[in-house]
Amino acid sequence: MRKETKANLVFALLLLILIAPGFFILMKKKLSGSTEPAHLPPLIPHEAAYIQPEPIPPRAPRVEPPEVRGWVMTLLHDQIDPNSRMVRDPLNDSPIVGNRYTTQLVYMNHDKLVFLIWSDNVPSVRVWVDGSSELVTDSVTWIEIPKHIRHVLQKVGYIDPPQRIAWVQAKLPGILASGQRIKIVYPPTEEFLKLPDSVMKP
Repeated sequence: MRKETKANLVFALLLLILIAPGFFILMKKKLSGSTEPAHLPPLIPHEAAYIQPEPIPPRAPRVEPPEVRGWVMTLLHDQIDPNSRMVRDPLNDSPIVGNRYTTQLVYMNHDKLVFLIWSDNVPSVRVWVDGSSELVTDSVTWIEIPKHIRHVLQKVGYIDPPQRIAWVQAKLPGILASGQRIKIVYPPTEEFLKLPDSVMKP
């Protein structure tokens, strides 16, 4: 055997000895099913997005990622006015969402109501307020949800968020009172938004 060939065999043997333990550990984990692809979200999320429809894991807290809040605020400034403020619950500064967790109230004044519908399927929209007739819907605009915002929602447990939202503007007959309900119907879904006892108005 040539000296060069012998040296190559010794090197290969040493390399095999070094990598063998790690190889066997990896194979053992794969056979036991204990490894999971790093890109997949947890099998059982411990949180839920604030606009994530039920069902969600029991006792999972609903969270509003700051990236999502910032994106919605940017939409508000672009669509309404750079100085406009998002309507939120002043008790805990949380977003105001409907009972089915797909609608979000973002803006209102004495004659305008603006809300989002986080759903891909909105064939039509009708709006009512307690004690008044049906509101006139000024416009419904479809807005694509950026990939990084969808990814943020997935990280908090919303595995399959919508691809787009509906930005809906409706005319108000006057300033809404605390505790009033807004009824939003986009067939076949019917949802209610309830104003808290005190609301941050622009």
